[in-house]
Amino acid sequence: MESLLLFAEILGYESAPRPFAISQHKIFGLLRQRENNQIFFGPVVIYGIIHNILKVIESSIDNYQKDEIDRMHDTAAGKIKADIEGQDVFEYLKKRVIREKGVSGTLVFNC
Repeated sequence: MESLLLFAEILGYESAPRPFAISQHKIFGLLRQRENNQIFFGPVVIYGIIHNILKVIESSIDNYQKDEIDRMHDTAAGKIKADIEGQDVFEYLKKRVIREKGVSGTLVFNC
């Protein structure tokens, strides 16, 4: 969990706001809000506390689109396959840090 929190902090990800929260999951993502209270949340990192499962949805989810929120819940529940799952999530996050934060050289995370 500490590694996820570190990645979230580096990437500027925030905990899921109420429309995106799922019980028994820790959810982080990039949060963008418009003046009309429309929220775009994503990419989304989902950590299932009970089963120790890690997933990523790469796209942004719009709080005005119920089908997108339902898809996120179904992904967290394992009904739909996530874009990235398991240990591959750490590689995905590492690549995002390198790309978005301009880290040069070798970046080693032992997660």
